[in-house]
Amino acid sequence: MNMHVKALKEIMAFQKSTQLLIPFALFARLVKEVTHDTLVMEGFRWQWAAVECLQEALEGFLVDVFDSMNLLAIHACCVMVMQKDMQLLFRLMWKFAPVGSFWAVNSLYQIPIMF
Repeated sequence: MNMHVKALKEIMAFQKSTQLLIPFALFARLVKEVTHDTLVMEGFRWQWAAVECLQEALEGFLVDVFDSMNLLAIHACCVMVMQKDMQLLFRLMWKFAPVGSFWAVNSLYQIPIMF
């Protein structure tokens, strides 16, 4: 089977499914680790529904980011998404974020764009 045909079939299968792509146990472990490293409160616990909600929001955000990066790559007449597309996307998000949005509120915590 051609590599491109296989990739397109996988994409179509993922688009039809409603399941989350990141395994729940791994994501929950990551959330707990980040919480433990950043919060000074001892004994902080996450409810299962809160972690699941956070995971759904994150995966939706990542889908939007990759969709926008794909549009930037197409605009640049490229077939592949490259690092410079992600850098440009994050710059545009921070520059043109509406007031009160996540990007406007958290612009002080700018993630390093150099990968």
